[in-house]
Amino acid sequence: MGYRSDVFYAVGWPNPEHAKEVLAVYVLDQRVQDHEVYKDWEMYDEGGPMIMLYYHEWIKWYESYEDVQGVQRLGSLAEQFWRERGFPYAHKFARIGEDVDDIDERFWDRGDEAESIVDLFAGIGCVNRHISNIELPEKYGTNKNKLGWNYA
Repeated sequence: MGYRSDVFYAVGWPNPEHAKEVLAVYVLDQRVQDHEVYKDWEMYDEGGPMIMLYYHEWIKWYESYEDVQGVQRLGSLAEQFWRERGFPYAHKFARIGEDVDDIDERFWDRGDEAESIVDLFAGIGCVNRHISNIELPEKYGTNKNKLGWNYA
């Protein structure tokens, strides 16, 4: 079975033309092609910044795996295009592992123009641990008795 994680990745560019250049190089990566990880990304291009989102629950996320390297390649390419060509971008990563304290959150941006994406990313892919499913299964019925303890 192996160790499983929930993973969120987001990469965005203020200039969609910059994003398209990065994506053209991204899909040429052999790991991206072999594992078809480009199909796992959602693209949002509504006339403003171009945003790419990746989200999977209960996935084996090991950095030695080629499919994981393929997903991560988009972020490393965004950084490379920033260094070499000055394309501003923002990047957010969040991973929750099976262990309660196994949480990895990273966020970075390059260039003043990326501030609009920083603001957008602040409200998505947020990590929360919460208690859920607090009701007993239906077979226990709906008769809930209070103990009636007196705390006086």
